Amino acid sequence: MKLHPLDFDEFLEALGETPLRDRLRSAFAEGRSLGADIHEKALKLFRLYMVVGGMPQSVLAYLAGGDRRLDESEKAKRSILRLYDKDIGKYAKGYASKVRAIFRNIPSALNTREKKFRLADLDTNARMRRYENAFLWLADAMVANIAYNSTNPGVGLGMNIESSLFKCYSLDTGLLLTQAMSGSSEIDGRLIRGVLYDNLGVNEGMFFENAVAQALVAKGYDLLFYSRKDANNIEKTMEIDFLFRKGIKIVPLEVKSAKCRDHVSLDRLIKAYASKLGQRYVICTKDRFEENGIVYLPVYYVQYL
Repeated sequence: MKLHPLDFDEFLEALGETPLRDRLRSAFAEGRSLGADIHEKALKLFRLYMVVGGMPQSVLAYLAGGDRRLDESEKAKRSILRLYDKDIGKYAKGYASKVRAIFRNIPSALNTREKKFRLADLDTNARMRRYENAFLWLADAMVANIAYNSTNPGVGLGMNIESSLFKCYSLDTGLLLTQAMSGSSEIDGRLIRGVLYDNLGVNEGMFFENAVAQALVAKGYDLLFYSRKDANNIEKTMEIDFLFRKGIKIVPLEVKSAKCRDHVSLDRLIKAYASKLGQRYVICTKDRFEENGIVYLPVYYVQYL
């Protein structure tokens, strides 16, 4: 049995927000928008979910923390991260240093434009064959979620994997946020408020994309993305955040923390592979709407896909 962090549904239940949870479920099933007031409440609580995370220890600390609930949640998450670090040394025998290097580099890798993991950031002479076991350990230990590049957006997604091109997400977005913080409590507070009130001023997209990856893994999907570069024809260059199969069709999913209608790669994918694609999704911070065959879903709906 694999136990994942709490999803947003379970987080709402823990907060006593079951009426909102039920409303989200029914609105998604009926394919309708929520309306401005309910949408803003759901989005604000999802931002809180990204800060606290879904690790039970962190959620319980938040619920019991009173006026210092966010501080107590941060203490719990730092305790978990210290435990991970100890377990790496205890169980990743023979390659603990490589596992630690990868684990500590997850926030900086996700903070790049393409969010891909570059071994050269760990060691200029690094080769995948030397680090492969370290990545597998992190995935098997459920400390990280690994996404691979599927080179052909067809039914056989898993048959066309480029294993040397991948992304490495944190198991839990709350833990990622804590990893990304410095040791200064003042900076910690600014970062937390930035996520909560949508004025972070840094790459907020990394947290949204990590939250989407976390939700897809909990639903049982393999994490696959599509990346293609063509120096001779820019129209063939594409970056699609996630792909999964539904029936005989491929479902592309793009994550946008801002400017949700700006999705050049998705437009190119639709143009090139229209017959292979099922429903197209853009995950964003807007209430649900449809436009030109694309469904724009608020990020708190990913758990229902």
